[in-house]
Amino acid sequence: MKNLSFILPLLLLLLLARPSLTLASNQAKDRRVENIVVFSKLYGCIKYFYPGIKQGELYWQQFAMAGISKVINAQTDEELVDSLRKAFQMIPEMQFTRDRKPVAVSPLVYSNKQKVIFWKHAGYKGLSANPDAAKMFSSNIVKKPLSKLPHYLTGKEIVTVPLGTSGWASFPIVLAAKGPNPISQNSPFPDKADSITRQVASLIICWNELLHFHPYISPLDLWTENLRGSLSVLFDGDGYQNALIRMVSQLGDAHGAIYERNTPIQSIAAIPPLTALWIENQLVVTAFDSSLDIRLGDAIIKIDGVDAGAYIDSVGQYILAVATPTARKRFASYYCLSGREGSFIKLDIRKPNGNEYSLTLKRTSSPPINFPVRKPSKGSVYELESNMFYINLCALTKADFEPMISKLAAAKGILLDLRCYPKEPYTALAVLRHFTGKELISTKRILPIYYGPRFLGYVPDTSTVNFTWSFSPKSPTFSCPMVCMTGSGAQSYAETIIGLIKKYNLGTIVGDNTAGTDGVVNFIELPNSYTVRYTALDVRWNDGSVFYGIGITPDVFSRTKIQNVIKQEDIVFLEALEILKMKL
Repeated sequence: MKNLSFILPLLLLLLLARPSLTLASNQAKDRRVENIVVFSKLYGCIKYFYPGIKQGELYWQQFAMAGISKVINAQTDEELVDSLRKAFQMIPEMQFTRDRKPVAVSPLVYSNKQKVIFWKHAGYKGLSANPDAAKMFSSNIVKKPLSKLPHYLTGKEIVTVPLGTSGWASFPIVLAAKGPNPISQNSPFPDKADSITRQVASLIICWNELLHFHPYISPLDLWTENLRGSLSVLFDGDGYQNALIRMVSQLGDAHGAIYERNTPIQSIAAIPPLTALWIENQLVVTAFDSSLDIRLGDAIIKIDGVDAGAYIDSVGQYILAVATPTARKRFASYYCLSGREGSFIKLDIRKPNGNEYSLTLKRTSSPPINFPVRKPSKGSVYELESNMFYINLCALTKADFEPMISKLAAAKGILLDLRCYPKEPYTALAVLRHFTGKELISTKRILPIYYGPRFLGYVPDTSTVNFTWSFSPKSPTFSCPMVCMTGSGAQSYAETIIGLIKKYNLGTIVGDNTAGTDGVVNFIELPNSYTVRYTALDVRWNDGSVFYGIGITPDVFSRTKIQNVIKQEDIVFLEALEILKMKL
């Protein structure tokens, strides 16, 4: 597997170092990009919402590659429209126009008793074998009498897709029910696995599923810019992986991930013998090898001659699985030191007293991500002081918890630590169920139903399918005060738990905003051994407000400062403990 980690922190420098493209080559690249953007919008609308082709009757990955080959080299708007006509010639109802304004297309007319067909997507069930997705999601062509259509459809829907400056394409998304569709499969993949056409097809397949079925997607204009940017990365020679990472990272989805042959592609290859985090608007050293002449709290001001803040921002746009700006900055500050094992990195460093010095270090190690120092662990459950207990939900197991239940039931105070994903989610949730005598109901977990393209005004149905969870209480009840620590490392199931604490006021939450992503995930299988993961449920607070990209706000903010690093203090732990003592 090609390891991506050493590419990320150097990407900006590589882009700056490459000789400038000529005006002519820039224009050619821009034309190719726009041709693909236009094809991609039309491709997705046909694939997901034209009911004249059942899923599986046309191999859509093959069709994407065949269509790209037809349109990519169009030099004019006229050539592009002609190429699109050829690419979509199997759609008999499709009409193209070169007018600047869409031409009104007469809808097909059916009688009320006539049966019609249309797509109904509950989430999206594609090629993924994800067990959760298989149980929850479905994508089917539905046949009903015109009089019994869902109120989201009238039977007269004509989708009109803008083709940039080239014109418009129109087609119906409701058709009369007929016999077997005669459309056959298209041409096979090219032989070369690394062909540019195959890579472009992979990008537009990924882009379209996210555009149509990610519940929190950006407005179309911003998402289109994402496609343009990712295609430019590919055409500029910075690699398919970088192009795909750029696309998925723009989601701001803490579930967002990319796998090559089931292996995560974004990992740390090697770092120098120190770690640093962005604290108080500085890149601060938080751990280092004892052989180095460096101290905790020293600030890295330049990385290979580039301002550390600018360097981190350049890396941040290629960081997966982060939603909130705080989390992105934190993870980017760690990745910015990574690189190829054995390579060297130059760091300009400033001490707290203002003195500056430089170090050139070899990347030799790959330690785990270093969050600010935590209290030395005595296990996942232990007594802090007389009858006051600490439970690390990130590491808690059922075997650790159950023998302690009777002691915890008699405790005078309990401190929970949920600053990352729980090791055993159901065990962590079981702890919470001891803090109440009432049923706990989670945030709303809505599965959107899609009948047409959102970006063309078709609003998904979010009123009919709800996977909200409920949890019965457990005995004995822990009736003592509770404080829970959290932060940007807490996502998904961790946020389900913290959301229950917040909703039912089970305790005081201390720390920072959580990651801002919850809900069941879906997977996109791409035609080159890559898989993309994304959030597929629309999770909201009970009043309808979203927390995607925001996170759960703590009752008391507590963030590490440079002085805490110097003193090796876990300030969140110390402040949470102080709050707990005040409640006793």
